[in-house]
Amino acid sequence: MFNRTTSNSKDINHPSFHHVLEIAEELIENNQVIQIDLLYKLAKRRLKIESKGLYTIINKLIQRKIIVEGTKLLRYEVLNNSYREEIYQYIKTYPGVHFSIIKEKVMADGSTGQFVWHMEVLLKFEFIKKLEIKNYSLFLPSEMDEELGTYYFLLRDGLNRRIVKFLEDGEPHKQSDIYNSLDDSKGTVIYHIQTLEEYGIVEVFDPEETRGKAVNLNPEKRELLTKIVSNIEVYQN
Repeated sequence: MFNRTTSNSKDINHPSFHHVLEIAEELIENNQVIQIDLLYKLAKRRLKIESKGLYTIINKLIQRKIIVEGTKLLRYEVLNNSYREEIYQYIKTYPGVHFSIIKEKVMADGSTGQFVWHMEVLLKFEFIKKLEIKNYSLFLPSEMDEELGTYYFLLRDGLNRRIVKFLEDGEPHKQSDIYNSLDDSKGTVIYHIQTLEEYGIVEVFDPEETRGKAVNLNPEKRELLTKIVSNIEVYQN
């Protein structure tokens, strides 16, 4: 039966919603995928609900991802699968993580096809969402802001974190001082700085008083970025 905890909306707990969901459950129990037209026809035939009201009920169930056309699941069943539950919890703990890392950490012994299917279910029911950054597909809890998720993804990179920590005093630093202080090549450090600039994490400018470019942490994001770096390092240790 429909679990009342799947939504905090009062109208979802109205008996009419439960009756429609019972019909959806019957379809699934009979090994049928959810088809909205069929669900409407069956509910119209069995329930004493006017057409407009029935459309409203079904549309709300769709909008809130309690039912998803073409699936054999209801929302409250999605995390009953142990793999999906583990994938979802991993993404909540490590937002911005990319596809291959999730597969390695959660389903190393499972097939890629099986893993992709579980990911697609979580995406369809909007437990998680997907972002494309450069050549990576990364995943966030659906409620997380995409900009925040992007920061988590970029700061999972160790060199990016070291650059942010180098700049966390809030003062501008010469680009040459950064790559001379970090244990990486000049070209690699500059490439990472350019990436961080592209996503608004650092600012790069030409100071009037000195030669060469200077870099500082985005002052509007400094506290947030420092917190993200700290969170990532806590989980990695």
